[in-house]
Amino acid sequence: MSTGLTRRRWLSRINWFLGNSSSIEQDAAEAVQLLETLPPGPNLAMAYSNRSHLLMLASKNDEAVRWGERAIELAESLGDNETLAYALNNAGAALLDVRDERGSAYLERSLHMALARGWEEHASRAYTNLACCALNNHNYALAEPFFHKGLAYCSEHDLDSFDIYLRSWLARSLFEQGHWDEAAEEATRVLNHYRLSPAAKIPALTILG
Repeated sequence: MSTGLTRRRWLSRINWFLGNSSSIEQDAAEAVQLLETLPPGPNLAMAYSNRSHLLMLASKNDEAVRWGERAIELAESLGDNETLAYALNNAGAALLDVRDERGSAYLERSLHMALARGWEEHASRAYTNLACCALNNHNYALAEPFFHKGLAYCSEHDLDSFDIYLRSWLARSLFEQGHWDEAAEEATRVLNHYRLSPAAKIPALTILG
């Protein structure tokens, strides 16, 4: 049963990358519903965090924080540090998106945990969320070091999907600051990537348009 639930949770993540929005919330919600019939454990904490992640990506920030903090509380009670790093990442990004500075502390904690333990996905997501939230708030000076550190980390660890996604946001940052030639170069670099996900392709096309 655990394998099937884990598979359902991952399906919701994969469907987000593919742009299959109709399946995303259903898969994530069903994973939570099934796991809540069992004693609380790491899989439930991860399912809560997954819901928070997907809601954050859909800009449903209040719900994202609510599910994220449920995940944080459960993960801390279980001593599940990896799920804790994941949940801090999601709730932190949702808080920063509404300019709640508690999000910075959540994301920085997630980043430090991930870097110390070699959790590459969580580290790359933390860099991405810190950069993108700063960009959404038009704080370009704050966003710039996170873009560069994140891209360097992704390159060092061969994290191509995160590298390309981060570059699509870097193109937007350059465009908004009036660096149009550099923005076009970054967007074109993204679009030249093989088997590009809609999550990276759409922002790059928007910049070129």
